[in-house]
Amino acid sequence: MWDSFDRYYIENEKVIMGAAQLDMTEVGQGSSKKALRYEAAMTSFLENSKTILHGLQFLSEIHPAISVAVGAFAAVIKIELIRRDNNMKAMSVKLQMQNLMCTLYQIRNLRTERHDFTTSARLASMMSIIAEEIKACGSDLSYYQDKKLISRLIHAQFFEQRLASHITTFAERRSELELLITSYTAGRVHETADMVSRVEFKVDSLLGFLHRLESAREKEAVRFIESNGGIEHCIYHDGLLEELLTKTGEPMEDMTDEEKKKLKTQLAKELTENVEELLKNNMANFEGMLRIQNNNIQHMAHLMENQTSQIMKMSNEITMMFPGMRKHVLLTDPVDAAKDLDGNGLLLMLVTTSSSRVTHL
Repeated sequence: MWDSFDRYYIENEKVIMGAAQLDMTEVGQGSSKKALRYEAAMTSFLENSKTILHGLQFLSEIHPAISVAVGAFAAVIKIELIRRDNNMKAMSVKLQMQNLMCTLYQIRNLRTERHDFTTSARLASMMSIIAEEIKACGSDLSYYQDKKLISRLIHAQFFEQRLASHITTFAERRSELELLITSYTAGRVHETADMVSRVEFKVDSLLGFLHRLESAREKEAVRFIESNGGIEHCIYHDGLLEELLTKTGEPMEDMTDEEKKKLKTQLAKELTENVEELLKNNMANFEGMLRIQNNNIQHMAHLMENQTSQIMKMSNEITMMFPGMRKHVLLTDPVDAAKDLDGNGLLLMLVTTSSSRVTHL
């Protein structure tokens, strides 16, 4: 399996290394070169994430200890591929999450016959922690991205703090993971127990960076709020609220009086909500969504496995009826299809009936 993985890594090294080097804690410091790399990563995130994830799933088959974290990452990425939201603040968090996961590719420098890496209690513990942090982040992002802009603005400071916190958490975990992997490579794994491995990244240093990621519409709405007494004042004054909603892209002019009243009541309620508590409650809903998604993938894989068996059975029957005949059959590989984020795990297979071989094209 190592040979196959090494080939995959070499073929996709540019994508993997690009994501591994894109650190939001550094991009936020203002380098124009890094900013350009960030913009490029934004546009190619969905496609690159599939490449990175497929390699990690491959690697987790060799090193099962990392599978729990890879599984959590896969679940979050799957949801993002369906959502296809282009909010740049949320994207910066996902890029940092991806940056952390790319650190696992350093395991390619280890081989199980020389390192008892898969049975490491410290690695397993770290992977479990990372998996839970990825799921918590995915839940927060899901809640945040499902909100309309006006609702995000009501608790703008809280959301920015939370997003920045996720970025710093993933950056810190990356530094810990790099230290652990390096210790295995150097044969000094026992020494790391006494080392301070957590590198602290300050949330405050990222807030300015997140501000710069605001869309033109969001910036205009923020300026309007600041120049008109704050979000609460805008919500409780009809003229200001109507103008603010127009700036956020949700004009009230087409609403009935009843709809306007209902919206104003809802926004007033959101002003008093405990967002921290709402995010905790959302976690249960998010985990339920992940379970449904996983069940759907398993069901799809089962159906595809049955489909493959039926097609192969038909092919064998044709072989018996027409010896020496070559037949091209389009099959769906159940394993790859279950892993493929688009559900398009189609493999063209050439069934050579005369020699009973199946060749992947």
